Formats: sequence, structure tokens, C-alpha cells
Amino acid sequence: MSPANRVRLIVGLLAVLAAGAVFVMTGAQAQDKQPIKIGFGMALTGPLAPNGKQALLGMQIWEEETNAKGGLLGRPVKLVYYDDKSSPSEIPGIYTKLLDVDKVDLLIAPYGTVPTAPLMPPSALPPRGTDLAQWEKSMIEQALREANGNQTQAAQRLGVSRDTLRYRLKKFGIQ
Repeated sequence: MSPANRVRLIVGLLAVLAAGAVFVMTGAQAQDKQPIKIGFGMALTGPLAPNGKQALLGMQIWEEETNAKGGLLGRPVKLVYYDDKSSPSEIPGIYTKLLDVDKVDLLIAPYGTVPTAPLMPPSALPPRGTDLAQWEKSMIEQALREANGNQTQAAQRLGVSRDTLRYRLKKFGIQ
């Protein structure tokens, strides 16, 4: 499956999850059916790990509460996830495994902007041969400009915590 088709699949599946959440069914009938497997990569190690672990905990709470209420569309839900090590290079392998080996029903994009980049359509990515560190630095600088230097707003625009943004500012020597 081409990267563009995978992206279309991911976007479509996210829409199905959003719509399906409205139809949470009741009780026992959910336990008799195959679970809806929801797959994703999550930053459990590396610089995004503190936020990734919190995001995972929230998703696990959602899984428990949803299953206690009878599941989603009358089926239990099961989270299938792998540590992406806060590294964009891990993402393609993880999502290929989720689709081809685990046969998940739904994919969720990884935590953070940079780890999501490998799943984006080619038109949304920098030109081939671009230094990803330089691209990340330019994204941070752009977010800061758009937020008039406000680090909290810039972090929100990037989908990272303020601490992660500060780490990256220091890493790239951005004042």
C-alpha cells in the first residue's frame, strides 16, 4: 500500500472512530464479539516519552470505560500499540506491522508533529533530501512567529508540550 493510500486510510479510519464513538452500545453483547482493534505508535521512550505516557494512560482509561459501557458499536475495544521511541524513523515499520500483522481495524496517528511526518502525504512533507532536523527547526521557528513568541501557544500549534518545545529550543539554539 502506498504512503498516500495509507494516509487516506488513516484519515478515513479516524473519521469512523469519531462517528462510532457516538454509537457506544450497552453491556453483555459487546463481550461476545471480536474486539475492535485500535492501533498506534506512542512515544514511550525518548524526548516525547513524558507526554506519550500521559496520552497512553488517557487512552487506556478510555478503553476501560468504553468496554465497561458495552464497547464501541456493540464490540469491545482493544488498544494495540508500540513504542515509537520518539523517532520518526520507527513510524513506517510500526504502522506497517499494525496493518499487516496485527490487522487492526483503526489507526491513530502517533503523538507529536514530527513522528507523524512519515504518515503524511508527500505534498505535506519537505522535499526529498531535506534535513529533517533543519525542517523541524524551521517548523518551530514558524510556530513561534505565528504565536508572536509565545512558547505556550507555539507548543500548542506544534502539538507538543511546552517542556518539549523548550527542549527543542535548547537543542536547536533558538532564542
